Amino acid sequence: MERLGAGPLDAEEIKSHEWFEEINWSKIENKMLNPPYKPQLDSMEDVKHFPPEFTKQKLSPTDMESQNAKSANAFGVFSYEKGNSQTDAF
Repeated sequence: MERLGAGPLDAEEIKSHEWFEEINWSKIENKMLNPPYKPQLDSMEDVKHFPPEFTKQKLSPTDMESQNAKSANAFGVFSYEKGNSQTDAF
């Protein structure tokens, strides 16, 4: 059995499913609905709403390498130019 939304119709398969029939997808897409719950955060890094088992994990050696690469500006050699056919696809 395939996962709902993983087929050729993508998200349209989910949107048309009877379980979600009462959702107004257009209002969601146009940001016309308020979320049912908006957590109060103390800062952009506030993780109090996540279980400690996820926030207290130690970084793996691969994670550490990735963090070091970020601080070394690993993506400094990339650029973006509007109108480039490869970037317009996204």
